Amino acid sequence: MGTVFGSYVLQVGGIDLDHAVTIAETLERGVVVVVGGERLADNSEETIAAAGAIRAIGRALDDPASHALAARHGDAIMTPFAGTAPARWEAFLAAQAARPPSAARYERPAPERMVLEVDAGTSPAVLFVSEAYHPWWRARVDGASAEVLRAQMAFMAVRVPPGAHRVELDLRPPALVTAADRVTQLSWVVLSLAALAAAARRLLSRA
Repeated sequence: MGTVFGSYVLQVGGIDLDHAVTIAETLERGVVVVVGGERLADNSEETIAAAGAIRAIGRALDDPASHALAARHGDAIMTPFAGTAPARWEAFLAAQAARPPSAARYERPAPERMVLEVDAGTSPAVLFVSEAYHPWWRARVDGASAEVLRAQMAFMAVRVPPGAHRVELDLRPPALVTAADRVTQLSWVVLSLAALAAAARRLLSRA
């Protein structure tokens, strides 16, 4: 369920086919692909800075906020088929083989909770979790809040610093959704009790 990778590619813009191509190119090299939305500015500065490479497709850098981020992290940005980007991309992939992925220890105390023990080694890494991504998942690394990334199109990933760490993932619906669920559960209880009361009255009337 959990695998530690040494690096990730942040892919911004494009369609599912573009992501699938990048995943196919990187999987054998031990690199995870993080889905970065339509604009570079859709991502946190930490996610951008920690990426081994950033593939920007289409208009991913056109808005002012994304353009400013690109100016600060230009060394990692590669626009497919533009200028020296293809050669830089191949060089990036070739450099990743030296750090193969490793397994994380995984526990599932409850359906909506996961605990993983991770050893990132001597440098930062990314923990890939083969559980469907949902924005309600919340992560903590050694008790501190951490960002949950959408990885490999449909799964999750969490950045981890060097060394051994405990990563906790909890599914936390918004308060409004939780309240609605409780109202629904209470409604079913009330309906069940009403049905039992009606059945009891029918039986008593026949006695």
